[in-house]
Amino acid sequence: MKIFKGSLLYLIFLFLFLVGCNNDKEILFDYSITKDSSFFIEGISNIETYSDYEKLTRDVLNNLNYDESYFEDSGLIMYGTKEGSGSVKVNIDSVDLFSNYDVLINIKRETPVSLTTDVKEHQFIIEYKKTTEKIAEVNLKIKTIKTIIWYDLMETKKKTIEKFIKKNDVQYINVSVFSKKSEEVLSQLNGEMFVSQYTPLIRVRLDSVDDLDFELLSKLTDDNINVNISIFYKIESFQIAWKLFCTFVYILVSKSKYDS
Repeated sequence: MKIFKGSLLYLIFLFLFLVGCNNDKEILFDYSITKDSSFFIEGISNIETYSDYEKLTRDVLNNLNYDESYFEDSGLIMYGTKEGSGSVKVNIDSVDLFSNYDVLINIKRETPVSLTTDVKEHQFIIEYKKTTEKIAEVNLKIKTIKTIIWYDLMETKKKTIEKFIKKNDVQYINVSVFSKKSEEVLSQLNGEMFVSQYTPLIRVRLDSVDDLDFELLSKLTDDNINVNISIFYKIESFQIAWKLFCTFVYILVSKSKYDS
């Protein structure tokens, strides 16, 4: 049992090392991305022939019109995913092709503070020009931008917010105030300001953490005006070389059974 645990730990470290030390170079990849809501096929599908296309879409109602001539020099990658809330935004930032002919799809997810309860399907179609070699594998790299619950400057110490900002990869910051009296002060922040026509809301988006001016905002809190700060930050998750990891575990378990 100790040998099994030790071997498993070794293989996990080896897996992470192999993923982190991938030296394959990025090469030219001619592609375009379309988001289509007329059908849904969950998961990743790389389609290089018309017969594969017919099999995949046979039972799906859609408005796609690819024919045999399209697949002579082009292919399709379909990616479909479900979110537990319709308020979560999902988009493809880019698609990379490497010298080992693996494709990496870079996904961006944006999760707001409040989530709706509806399930949302996201379907993407990637059209690409075929290269000299067939695509080996298609993998995902998912970047999630989340948001924390608002900090209230009346109740939260400055150091608490600064500590959070220092520890996380902040994408942008929203400063929100429900008071029209604050417009003059907020206009001095280096950011994009939104003033609601129908409510007292004034919001400023700051694209740099250096633009969060606590001294300026203290003029509002000193005047008993609540200042809410929401911070959007990035978390990256990976679905790379999963088959390689599963192969390691399978070999390890098989060896353990044989040894016992």
